[in-house]
Amino acid sequence: MTKFITLAFIFLSFIASGQRHVDIAIIKINSPVSGDTFSSGQKFSDDFTFTNLGPDSFRSTDLLDLYIEGTFAFPINSSTGVPPHLSARFHDSLQFGTWTFPHDSTIQYCLRLVPRSTTGDSIIDPVLSNNTLCDTIVFRGTHLGVSTVNAIGENVILYPNPAQNSVNMDVTLEQGNTITIKIMDMLGRIVIEQHEGRVEAGKHTFTINTAALSAGMYLYKVLAGERGITGRMNIAR
Repeated sequence: MTKFITLAFIFLSFIASGQRHVDIAIIKINSPVSGDTFSSGQKFSDDFTFTNLGPDSFRSTDLLDLYIEGTFAFPINSSTGVPPHLSARFHDSLQFGTWTFPHDSTIQYCLRLVPRSTTGDSIIDPVLSNNTLCDTIVFRGTHLGVSTVNAIGENVILYPNPAQNSVNMDVTLEQGNTITIKIMDMLGRIVIEQHEGRVEAGKHTFTINTAALSAGMYLYKVLAGERGITGRMNIAR
């Protein structure tokens, strides 16, 4: 009996040793800040401060997957790691053109960090509510970029916003294409995916049933083929 208990303890200890508990939280977006204005193709500084509130260390070999507006951007290596209850700062130069939005629109620039290990053990982040932080910025420009304007045009109009049980989306295409509409929560998880099939050039109105969604902020993405436009919508209850 004693031998069985000892072996069980060793087994459980081995399992526990393969797991680390961290709590990655974004403290502040240093750039861009609320009120900043950007145009298509413009370079900007992506700068934010985050901390580890968990009991275990976030190691130098670990990665943080950075999502911007619900779309995977790139992995981040903290290089020195982040011990419990200490902070780190990330800075890089990005360019608007990877993410495209309707003209003269106020958007939520949202960052989300997802920790993962590269050494075979697993990282558990039990608190996901502090992994995401948003700033309100303005996106302007005379065009959305050559790669986008020919595919989806310049018009995606969402109404009403805030919405309750349904929302309408006017999409203007400069040429025919296959349309897919995705609604995502602020963690980037798809909660509604609506395939509209192939439609011809011109203006089209699509209705999305949002009755099952909880109140709060969501992201929407309209895909014409492989290219798309992203924006935000609010559900009020």
